[in-house]
Amino acid sequence: MVFSIASRWIFSRKFINSFDGKVLNLHSGYLPRERGSTIYSKIMNDINVAGVSIHLVTPKIDAGAVLFKKKIVINTRYPTILCHTRSISILAKELFGDLLKSITSNAEVFEESQDIGEGIFMPQPYTKLMGSLIGIGVFAKLIPLLEHLDIQC
Repeated sequence: MVFSIASRWIFSRKFINSFDGKVLNLHSGYLPRERGSTIYSKIMNDINVAGVSIHLVTPKIDAGAVLFKKKIVINTRYPTILCHTRSISILAKELFGDLLKSITSNAEVFEESQDIGEGIFMPQPYTKLMGSLIGIGVFAKLIPLLEHLDIQC
């Protein structure tokens, strides 16, 4: 099994098949509604809901069957990137725990197929030199810096 966290890479069918299709991605969006990177769109449109999903990886962006997902309402009138990042980090830890529990207990996991036409898609803003600007790991490193701005979530 391969586990990807907010990867910006598209995995080939050959790679996915080499792991019997057991390639999972922790996506910082509520699928199928939020494919790609939607955090900036949310902030620009004052959307105060954060979500995280774990899905099977396919060669299409964030299009595989969803195994786990959670969302919460951010309790502020104008959610910031810090508010979304904190919420996504909390949800990601919870979902990863759910995944580990299901693996260790051999629990059956329901695969929710996606209608990729149902959601929105926003490409991630990145360059080959800078790498991804979106990602739980990147944002987690920024949280201490952003906390100095005293933004309330």
